[in-house]
Amino acid sequence: MNQIYRNLSAFCGLMLIFNQIVTAQITQGGEPLGKSKSIPILDVPLVQLPKVDVEKLKNEDAQRAKLGKEFNRRFGFTHNVAFSMENSGSWFQLPNGDRVWQLIIKAPKAQTVNLTFSKYFLPEGAQLFLIGKQNTIGALTNFNNQTDEKLGTGLIQGDWVQLEYFEPISVRGLGKLAVGNVTHGYKNPFSILGWDESDACEMNVNCPLGEPWQNEKRSVARIIDNGDVCTGALVNNVLQDGKPYFLTANHCYSTSSTTWVFSFNWESPTCVTPTSPIPENQTISGSTLKSRLAASDFCLFELSSKPPASFKAFYSGWSALDVPSVNSTIIHHPSGDIKKISFDTDAAISSGYGLSAPNDNSHWQIGNYEFATTTEGGSSGSPMFDQNHRIVGQLHGGPASCTNISSDFYGKVSRSWNDGTTPATRLRDWLDPLNSGLLVLDGLDPACLRLAVNLPYQPNIDTVLNLLPYLWKVKNPNADSTFQLVDGGFENQFGKSFRMVSDQFNPIGRGDTLILSPVTVNKYKKIRFNFHYAYRRTAITKSDTMNLLVSQNCGSTFTKVKSWAGNTFPTDVSLDPNPFVPVDTMLWKKIEVALDSTYNRAQQLVFAFGFSSGNAGTLWLDQFRITGDTAKNKPFSRFDSDKKFGCSGSQIQFFDSSLFNPTSLFWTFEGGNPSSSSDPNPIVTYLNGGSYKVSLISSNEEGSDTLVKMNYVQIYQLGDLATPFLQNFSASGTFPPSGYILLNPDNNQTWVSNDVVNAPGSSGGSLMFDNYNSPNVTGTKDWIYLPKISTAGKSHLKMRFKMAYKAYSSFGSTSPDTLLIGYTASCGGEFNSIWKKGGIQLATAGTQTSLYTPAAADWAMVQLNLDSLLYLPEISIGFQNHFGYGNRLFIDDIYIDTVDNCPTAPVITLN
Repeated sequence: MNQIYRNLSAFCGLMLIFNQIVTAQITQGGEPLGKSKSIPILDVPLVQLPKVDVEKLKNEDAQRAKLGKEFNRRFGFTHNVAFSMENSGSWFQLPNGDRVWQLIIKAPKAQTVNLTFSKYFLPEGAQLFLIGKQNTIGALTNFNNQTDEKLGTGLIQGDWVQLEYFEPISVRGLGKLAVGNVTHGYKNPFSILGWDESDACEMNVNCPLGEPWQNEKRSVARIIDNGDVCTGALVNNVLQDGKPYFLTANHCYSTSSTTWVFSFNWESPTCVTPTSPIPENQTISGSTLKSRLAASDFCLFELSSKPPASFKAFYSGWSALDVPSVNSTIIHHPSGDIKKISFDTDAAISSGYGLSAPNDNSHWQIGNYEFATTTEGGSSGSPMFDQNHRIVGQLHGGPASCTNISSDFYGKVSRSWNDGTTPATRLRDWLDPLNSGLLVLDGLDPACLRLAVNLPYQPNIDTVLNLLPYLWKVKNPNADSTFQLVDGGFENQFGKSFRMVSDQFNPIGRGDTLILSPVTVNKYKKIRFNFHYAYRRTAITKSDTMNLLVSQNCGSTFTKVKSWAGNTFPTDVSLDPNPFVPVDTMLWKKIEVALDSTYNRAQQLVFAFGFSSGNAGTLWLDQFRITGDTAKNKPFSRFDSDKKFGCSGSQIQFFDSSLFNPTSLFWTFEGGNPSSSSDPNPIVTYLNGGSYKVSLISSNEEGSDTLVKMNYVQIYQLGDLATPFLQNFSASGTFPPSGYILLNPDNNQTWVSNDVVNAPGSSGGSLMFDNYNSPNVTGTKDWIYLPKISTAGKSHLKMRFKMAYKAYSSFGSTSPDTLLIGYTASCGGEFNSIWKKGGIQLATAGTQTSLYTPAAADWAMVQLNLDSLLYLPEISIGFQNHFGYGNRLFIDDIYIDTVDNCPTAPVITLN
């Protein structure tokens, strides 16, 4: 690498005016010494990196994008360097013996610069600043040290960065700094549209539709890994202790995550994108890998530190149930841009993703995004939230874009949960370290920490040494009296209890509230709150009021569930102006208050005592206790069937797979016979063609759950085919022709009629599948079935057709477009393959890197002997395309007969 050193005064007209410091990463603030002119900033050595061929990089990005958005995450080119305090920069010694090391790194014409330190260790008192033209990162200190002595940085705007390292004399020579990577950002995150790549249809997270997602958005962060970007989210765990676990996609993982930078709250404050750059000022550098699995494409990290309170981070909840979301919400950083939000109002579909496992049900498939939203490269790893605001998957990939209204695929949390064989390959061990068996958990706001408790639960306040037990609070707006933890209590005069004295200190009408610690009781129902109290008045004409309150939102709002006042309130009916100390247990009263079913399985409960003073007496509280019954889970309705489509008169068997042991089922079958059933596995007959919904209500003593699948059953009117038969796809005909079935499960690219291309000697058009344009998802399948053939009386059956195809080849690899010929004996049911070719083997005329239109010489003929199928009473021949994002495939002159006519074009022999 050429290193060109020159005086800073010749660089950029001498940048003497330091920018306003923007805190990035967890930094300690302060100012570089150069800003206060404590050290000179002239003659700082500068190292210039080689120029970057941006057009070449963008062309490569365009090719990557064709493979899927998961391959299109790059924003910068990373130079491998070795700049250290020993071989680069210069030192300046201050009069007291402290010293400063400085170096400027320039990446010509870069939009941004970010660094990875291959060696980072700062002793106590040392500081490092990264100074750019528009923003500064620092001070980085020993707080940022990691065990592997590495560190990644956020983005510096512009094409240069100055390093300023301050080292006190007391730690002279103990610091370690070496820059291992410098990323030349060739896409601009500080422009109005982010990286200059984010599609115009993207919706800012703070638009009106994002209002219900203001908690969850605070969990989502952008990941910077040298020159790549991804998205992920903080996730809650069963302990609810705020441990900073972070979920993203496995394909985002590189060999080390200790240098990753996680950017929180980088978003427009309104629905409108500002016209000036948005500061990126809340980041954390470094994380530790906990677990990952390729099959469901998940990766779980623990951040190097908890986000500080100023980040206002949120830990999102999750669901490990294999239940499709009714609707889905995605929060993400498309192309690394400021935070966006996308929506799909339709139910998710269980699916696979990719050629290796296209049907393994490891992913949730999103259909068409609504409100013109979408995802992009850089959205990889973004959380998919269900209707209950819980994460059910993270983005793997898919073809959806602003110009391609189609699908995306998210690795299921339900498969990531326990599919792996060790803690290093599954989520369960980290998110449920108690092995509680919980499969659903709501989010956590760390501003409201909570205790995960087993019932019965009674906090021990007798041993508390502080003014209040852990997480307890007192609200005392008048500041002249309050609940106090004092010596003495029910059955234990050597213990402690809470006391409120209103007859001496609390003015009439004033209120005080004693708030207990938030608790999680999501395994329980029929919650009951127990406590003991003692109360005496000074006069019968006076009265205080005590309310028992409960909250499910961290104490933001409370509901009154019980109240005590007047003559029924006192436990000691004597009237005495002297201090009241209930030393006799007979002066205490035990109270049990049952909560209604709305508090069953509460993710958070906060009990509180509200006291309204009548300047009347003294109250004591003790023996706080929460009890409840272990709750069974309410059912989660699920079902499947032996098939989802067929011809008129088809029978379909349904199978209940509902979770949590429902005791009763009720099915409804639109267009079916019977139209309803309570059997677990009913058989239903469909007589008429159409699309029909199926619904299932599963119930047990805890409640009911309803699942409705719209257009679940497809009944076709498959025609009859008389042989001999010839289909030349006449341009004047309708498509698909009458009696044919077209199956397009992903509602995307499918078989079409091309009216202008036909085989030599033919007329009209041809059958075409466009694997080149509007990218589908690699590996998806689309069928076209011919009308059914009766084999009665046939002694043999043969088929031939003409086809033309050039394989798409790029960077030495051929796209895996694949054609299968097969048959079904059940009107679009099971597809049985009898012929298959893909890639270069499918090609009739070599390869081509542009959109393919066949020449006359490109056409070849395929001949198949179908005599082995004569044992079936009737069959339907089908053509199945496996999408490989390659090139257009053409088929013409399909001929079926009981004799084998001589071919009129070259023949592809069947292996």
